[in-house]
Amino acid sequence: MLISENEKIRNQTTRILDKEDSLDEMRFHELNSRIFWDYDILVIHFDKAKVSNKEFKTILDLNCKGKVPILALLEESSVLDQFEVLALGAVDYLELPVSDETYKKKVQELYKWKWFYNWGKKNAPPNNDGSR
Repeated sequence: MLISENEKIRNQTTRILDKEDSLDEMRFHELNSRIFWDYDILVIHFDKAKVSNKEFKTILDLNCKGKVPILALLEESSVLDQFEVLALGAVDYLELPVSDETYKKKVQELYKWKWFYNWGKKNAPPNNDGSR
């Protein structure tokens, strides 16, 4: 799942995916209270305006920490911005612009995190209601 307002980012994301991968896209105003746990990876693009205004709360609003790996794409971010997105729940970030090769490698690395999350869920002790 890609959350972005930027056509160039959407095109680059489509370009770096393998043929068997699919991409769902959404804009920030469409988020509402949708559940994103069924996705393998969430890629969230924070443009220059969102970085300047510290609009990273989206990561918390998605309530995905520990369930779905999040990659933050940041435009003109500071080290503090990068630490903030990681502290809020992103697994990793990339500073834009980024090459296709670097972006693809990072997405492939995040697939490993999804496997880890699923393994942890499968091997976790059951909750009181029997769910994991």
